[in-house]
Amino acid sequence: MIAIIITIMVLEMKVPRGAECAALEPWIPVFLSYVMSFVYLGI
Repeated sequence: MIAIIITIMVLEMKVPRGAECAALEPWIPVFLSYVMSFVYLGI
């Protein structure tokens, strides 16, 4: 069940437009919320 929820969460993440590190900057909050959710579900 947990694997299904985590998979659905990952599907919400979009691919950044550029190849530079600056292109990832807007996605930092999304990535951090994903990590926090993963830890919460893991516990």
